[in-house]
Amino acid sequence: MSRSSIVAAWAKRHLDLLALVLVGLVAAALRAAFLVRAPVFVTGDSESYLGPAFDLARGLGFDLSLKRTPAYPGFVALVIGAWGEDLRALALAQHILGILTAVLTFVLGRLAFGWGVGLAAGLLTALNGALVLVGQTVMTEALFVPLVLGALTALVAALRTGRLPLYALAGLLLGAATLTRPVAQALAPLVPLAVLLVERRWRPTLVFSAVALGAFVVTLAPWVLRSASEQDSASVGSLGQTLVGRTARHDRGQFVYYDPVVHDAEPDPYRLQARRVLQQAAENGSSGKAIHTRLRRELGLSVAETDRLMRDLAIEAIQRRPDYYLQGTLQRFIRLSLGSVERLPAYQNTSDVARQRWEDPETRHLLAPTSVAEQRAAPAAGTLVSIYQPGYLGALLPLLAIAGLAITLVRGTTRPAAILGLAALVLLFTSAALVGNVARYRFPEDPLLAVLACGAIAAVADAVRRAIRRRKVAQGRVSRLTENAEDKPPRHDSAPRGSASPIGDARP
Repeated sequence: MSRSSIVAAWAKRHLDLLALVLVGLVAAALRAAFLVRAPVFVTGDSESYLGPAFDLARGLGFDLSLKRTPAYPGFVALVIGAWGEDLRALALAQHILGILTAVLTFVLGRLAFGWGVGLAAGLLTALNGALVLVGQTVMTEALFVPLVLGALTALVAALRTGRLPLYALAGLLLGAATLTRPVAQALAPLVPLAVLLVERRWRPTLVFSAVALGAFVVTLAPWVLRSASEQDSASVGSLGQTLVGRTARHDRGQFVYYDPVVHDAEPDPYRLQARRVLQQAAENGSSGKAIHTRLRRELGLSVAETDRLMRDLAIEAIQRRPDYYLQGTLQRFIRLSLGSVERLPAYQNTSDVARQRWEDPETRHLLAPTSVAEQRAAPAAGTLVSIYQPGYLGALLPLLAIAGLAITLVRGTTRPAAILGLAALVLLFTSAALVGNVARYRFPEDPLLAVLACGAIAAVADAVRRAIRRRKVAQGRVSRLTENAEDKPPRHDSAPRGSASPIGDARP
């Protein structure tokens, strides 16, 4: 047996391993090339994560605002403690998570639709320039994307095998994702729905769902209890700031918080003053954080009290214009679904503005300015993140993903993958409803859409291939029948044409 045939036989037996290595190498090569050519980017939100993480790494406590969750600052603190006070070390760790994201996408596609779909979706995720930019930026998505993907991969594997440890793992990872970005808790109700779609029986649905959701609750419980004791708010995240940010900033001037004719008779002076502040913010387009800070300072309320007041007034404003709120949410949902192309100069500009406005003196030394070498390498870095982005495909990618979701619901063998489409829809709609059209909120859905879209293409290709095969088989049968008819000798009657049969001539 030749060496080439031995290698071919080994490769045939280890296709999954080869695909994992290929996807991982492509993702690693792209991210390594970008890491050495671009600075580490920061945003307006980076300071609220980096400051607490830096304090935690130095053993000075862990003071987070009510809106922020602990997982990403904890991850940053771990990197700082292990690799030192250098944001490039953080970027390296985040790019490693990006490689893991690409590998998980292959595994998820392999479980959902097969090897080819997993490889295609994994390579698309590995080359996704938007996710490369995420790895180079101090933002929660760097951790949130692999956690969501890991939770869904574990859940799909659990739905296929029925193993309780996989359900528990899915719940733990979903809890960790929620502690990174609270929007992930919107996925929890999908767990029993996905189990019911696959099992179609109540007893296993209840058992498997209880295991997954129990692990989810156990993961969240310590932080929820801490928030309840220290900030008088047994919750994950800050709905008040989020809703005010949506209604006052993203829908600037469209929602009324204070009308003198209606609200001057407000018996509660705190609510009346809060209405006036929110109305000014709605007219000026102020952020939820700025509004929260002003209300606390002027009204002397606690963090939790201020957030509850903002939440109540925002919901009240939405209830006065529910049609506009729903219309705006649908518009933002469509824009988020279509995606956008992320440009390197935009990240550089945002980072420069954030550096200028940085207030925390303890972490300012981490913000290294762009070097001359990085400025010269900017065109090459821009090319690297422009190789592929989902935004290039526009409406094609979400439409193919919808087709993939439909296929998973129709085909029993692919039904466990329906959770991918449902999760993408829930995350996109929740982000649009609570925040608005923020491009980075689409990034966690990119691998899911890639898997579903590739699954739809593979299903169509398989249907075409089967149709061609059936047609060839039918043509072969017709050809064989024709050949048999031509080869068969002609039949000759024993009696001459026109002569009477002996039986016919018989007389009684």
